Amino acid sequence: MAWFIGWFLICSGALFFLLGIFVDPRSLWEATASWKYNNPDANEPSDAEFTSRRALLVIGGVVLVCFGFGANHIASGNLLGLTNSRPALEAVARKLGSSVEVGTGGKIEPVDMKHVSDRLNSAVTDYVRDVNTHGYPAADLSVDELQSADNVYSFNVSAAHATHYCLVVTATGPVQFKLFLDGGGRVPSIYDYLLPISSKILDGPC
Repeated sequence: MAWFIGWFLICSGALFFLLGIFVDPRSLWEATASWKYNNPDANEPSDAEFTSRRALLVIGGVVLVCFGFGANHIASGNLLGLTNSRPALEAVARKLGSSVEVGTGGKIEPVDMKHVSDRLNSAVTDYVRDVNTHGYPAADLSVDELQSADNVYSFNVSAAHATHYCLVVTATGPVQFKLFLDGGGRVPSIYDYLLPISSKILDGPC
């Protein structure tokens, strides 16, 4: 809706500007207002008034166009009213943080990298859904595909206005095991599997 208001102001301003530049105010008065008077010639505005009307149309048109572009920029961060979805994806990257939980177990075992890929995909999908719902609904983020190779996980993400990004998540080290104690506080019994990661965003598909 915000972009509609912006473009309505822009189009209205452009119309006023064009009327002021190209339409003769005397001809416009004769066509739209002279019929109201029995003696139009006696009631015709002066040249100075016609000039001021033309100036008001031009100035008013410029002001409306500026307000329209300003409204677009406030609503979307873009003068044309196009939604900038990159901040939404940056919010997803912040939610991922510097590590992601890839499992929980009662003993330390090697972690299947396919399992890591699934958990990362689940985490990114959940964060995208959360960002779309609560932070940046106009961004319309969607995870299209996950590609993985050599501890690098590349998410193809589509967004509003057919925009595409690549969220690259890189495992920066081996899986770490976080130790917890059982209810009595004496016996270590549960481990969290945490994968240290870093994230970056590239414009365009992966």
